[in-house]
Amino acid sequence: MRLTAAGEILYKRLKELCSVEDLMLNELASATNRVEGVLRFSIAPGRSERFIQRVLHPFHERYPNVIFELNEGIITTQEEQLLLGRTEIGICNVELTQPEKFEILCTRAEHLALVASSNFQNFPRKHQIKWSDLRDVPVAISGGCAVALEKLYGDIKQELNVVSISTSKQTALAWIETNRVAAIVPLEKGELMRSDLQIAYLQSNMSLEKSIVRVKNRPLSYVAEVFLDFYKELES
Repeated sequence: MRLTAAGEILYKRLKELCSVEDLMLNELASATNRVEGVLRFSIAPGRSERFIQRVLHPFHERYPNVIFELNEGIITTQEEQLLLGRTEIGICNVELTQPEKFEILCTRAEHLALVASSNFQNFPRKHQIKWSDLRDVPVAISGGCAVALEKLYGDIKQELNVVSISTSKQTALAWIETNRVAAIVPLEKGELMRSDLQIAYLQSNMSLEKSIVRVKNRPLSYVAEVFLDFYKELES
């Protein structure tokens, strides 16, 4: 069953009204210093699991009355959600397409890595690899990495043995279970991977960053402000 055009408009406006209502409730909570309400995020595909484990779980332990809403989407979807007020905070892993409309609150460096199963036979036998080491390796690439690589090296489908390009890191990593394909994905400092995997890091001038963003000149709810203080404390 699909909504009519009128139904789509009504649904969109009702969601916006719900967001306004939640913002009002959060502001009332700030007057009494109560950290509660709904905290809405727009997050890059496949990034929710680590974000929950590393950030949201400890935040929830400190502030158990907060409810989280995670909306996964590619960067243009994230921007739309933020600009419409459906979400307050964006967790982005590629460059914004409308950077003039957003404020970058903090960034975290990531490193491009080649990951494969222990049974993968064609893995480079070194910890640091160059672009030329990848040419004969069948690879699955996450979307953010593909965009960054093409800016630096051009058409990667011509340069590499590309098997798959996917929107999420998890989907790219799923290919390694075939034992015939390696994955090119971003890894954060300290990010734990399974001990049975082979990992090598790509040496390049490319800068990869995960960024936390908000809409410029738009007030944040009290719970969002508390979260950002918590996140900065976690990163320090």
